[in-house]
Amino acid sequence: MRWPFQVCLVAFALSGCTGEQVQSATDSGAGSGDGAAADGADADAADAIVPDAASCTEPENLLKNGSFEDWVGTTAVGWRYDGTLIARRRDSGAAHCASWLEVERDCYPSVTQQVTFATPLPAGTVLQARVSGRWVSGIVEDEVVVEVVVDGEPSVPATRASLPSDGSWTEIGYERTLTKPASSATLYVGFDACEKQTIGLDRASLVVKK
Repeated sequence: MRWPFQVCLVAFALSGCTGEQVQSATDSGAGSGDGAAADGADADAADAIVPDAASCTEPENLLKNGSFEDWVGTTAVGWRYDGTLIARRRDSGAAHCASWLEVERDCYPSVTQQVTFATPLPAGTVLQARVSGRWVSGIVEDEVVVEVVVDGEPSVPATRASLPSDGSWTEIGYERTLTKPASSATLYVGFDACEKQTIGLDRASLVVKK
């Protein structure tokens, strides 16, 4: 099913929030240098350890299982899928830690997670959302939509980003400033059109910006 709202590209006009788009490339490789043989052995031993969801949790991240390490069947724990899509766990080539979510999508899919605050966040709070995405196959031109929904009210405008056709990981971000107290926030990653495409998602986070 689709979200009951349409993401807009017009200038921000929604009462209750202000938004700022953020997008930057994410380094997917790690540098290497000369070292002693013992250092190399230690590095190999560390690489052999498969991280779990707890060790991959980033500080202050409000989302559960933001690195997609914890799964029950084809569902990443803490996440909701809507629309026409097939979800798969992938365990190599992650942007962060070991696993990532592969989404084979068709019409109006979305991947979301809602966070409920024990105490409402005050007006003026800035929520910062980020997720890493990569193109895998299918149409290249279609854009990924990332936004923060607060108490059921969508962000206007949302962040829209095309993923590089070389399959490299790209970080997509969004910031939303509350203009009234908020009891919940939802990270929304979705699409506006019916197109055949497979993408990857990893390293999702939602934090209160300091």
